[in-house]
Amino acid sequence: MLRENLKKEIDKLSEEQLKKIADFIAFLEFQSRQIESSHLFWQRATPTERAREFRE
Repeated sequence: MLRENLKKEIDKLSEEQLKKIADFIAFLEFQSRQIESSHLFWQRATPTERAREFRE
């Protein structure tokens, strides 16, 4: 239901507003990748690597 409501609201937006939405989505995707990559490091790193990263 949320998806359908958002689609209806998006259809009403101006080009300028759509650009802002696109920028926000790009930011969310970038932020998601940043969080994901930091989690992956801590999952795959050895204890020594984790300690070194923590100290830096």
